[in-house]
Amino acid sequence: MTRPTFLCATPLWPAAISSPFLAGVGDGSLDPAVFRRWLCQDYHYVLAFNCFVAVIFAKTPRPYHAPIMQCLVAIANELAWFEDHLQQQGVDLSEPPSPTCQAYSDFLVASAYAESWPVGMTLLYGAEVSYNAAWGQLLPAQGQYAEFIDRWTNPQFSAFVERLSEICQAHPFAEQQQWFDRVLAFEADFWQMVTA
Repeated sequence: MTRPTFLCATPLWPAAISSPFLAGVGDGSLDPAVFRRWLCQDYHYVLAFNCFVAVIFAKTPRPYHAPIMQCLVAIANELAWFEDHLQQQGVDLSEPPSPTCQAYSDFLVASAYAESWPVGMTLLYGAEVSYNAAWGQLLPAQGQYAEFIDRWTNPQFSAFVERLSEICQAHPFAEQQQWFDRVLAFEADFWQMVTA
């Protein structure tokens, strides 16, 4: 798991990386139906996240293309993995995104188009570092959700998050913390979405 430092010392951090949903995944007690609902919503989110990252890539200076390209390849693999798992579990992908999922997705895509690349990179870092930290707290992986915990806590993902942190630290701007915190607020809402 990435050891969060840059921008993470904020009151919004705890709620972005912990929730009853995550606790239930960690100890295996979460109702599988709730987990399937979350998987479906996360799939919709990743579809939008792919668009967000593609726009960030188009704006990012050449020296930083490699980690963004790595991210796009990982997203393509993630979507295929999602589709396989959702099909196996009989999840109906025609279920629309929830208002929470749609709001977060719309925020990311609109920001990518409207804002500068350092803002976009900060949003990307915020989403990835909080996700990595949230799942990383659940180690060691065991029980019915072990495969999912392992997938989102691997060393390659943590190294990618560290690289994003380095880029963001090299390009600070006045409202960087505020943009980062907006992502954390959406992350907290997303964890609560299927258990509220």
